[in-house]
Amino acid sequence: MALLIVPSPLGRISGRIGDVVFRNYPDKTVVGIRPQSFTPGTDIASVHRRLRFKLTAMLSKCIKNFQPAYDLWSQHTNRKMSAYNLIFKNNYKAVFYDYISDYVQIFPKIDFLIKPESLSINKESFRINFIPEDSHLTGVNSPKYLQMAAIIFCKEPIDQSDSKFNFINYLSAPVEIVEGQNLSFNLSFSENQESPAESMNQQDSAAFSRYNYHSVFVSFLALNSEKTFVQNSQTISLLNT
Repeated sequence: MALLIVPSPLGRISGRIGDVVFRNYPDKTVVGIRPQSFTPGTDIASVHRRLRFKLTAMLSKCIKNFQPAYDLWSQHTNRKMSAYNLIFKNNYKAVFYDYISDYVQIFPKIDFLIKPESLSINKESFRINFIPEDSHLTGVNSPKYLQMAAIIFCKEPIDQSDSKFNFINYLSAPVEIVEGQNLSFNLSFSENQESPAESMNQQDSAAFSRYNYHSVFVSFLALNSEKTFVQNSQTISLLNT
């Protein structure tokens, strides 16, 4: 059903009248024809396209849940594209119908580069160690803390009744940058209060354990003395462990 929007004397029509659809934008109204129903193709190429679209949507939603990332993507949008759609557009190239490559962009731009001294992942935990000076993160006007934003892509469920894919996002506690000292971020994939590493919550840990293969994508947020976001690193990828 169409609605009459009244910012002007004659108003603007929004919605559907029969097969005619009215879509309103800030500067114009677009009139189109209602799409006819169709049966999705069952050939392998069509099935793969739908899976790729679905997987990109799941990844985009996970990135959108990081507020600093969403805020930055929002700054790069125009009035016809939402932040979510821009995230989707820029990450579509990284997604295939059954896996995700190392072209993921958690943030739309890169302010500094992390150069890992060591990087490891197994079924139990993830660890990254680096020297802040190598990323030019120390000095009088430099950020005071770093925080890790991680996205974990899970595939090949142990129980075939589970979803084929799943995503888990994680935001670490801020870690103070101390000149001359290495920084280490450790994430345990199981909820273990005795571990020196940060742990995922029980729900995410259970979700992680239900899949055979995992890929991890991380980016680092630099924070000021009030622990407010100021800039971000590139996205670092570890695929299919």
